[in-house]
Amino acid sequence: MKYYSIISMDFNTVLDNLVFLLKPSDPYKIILFGSRVTGKSNEDNDIVFSLPVSN
Repeated sequence: MKYYSIISMDFNTVLDNLVFLLKPSDPYKIILFGSRVTGKSNEDNDIVFSLPVSN
């Protein structure tokens, strides 16, 4: 398994890597929420996301 360090990446790079890593699992969608999405974050905020799955 390959691990990625996101400590020094900007937000768009982190999102690109997130999509790249999750794409093989063929998610229905990736939902981002929280301060990163609203633009009210700083570099210390985390990235919050949800991966809905079908039954």
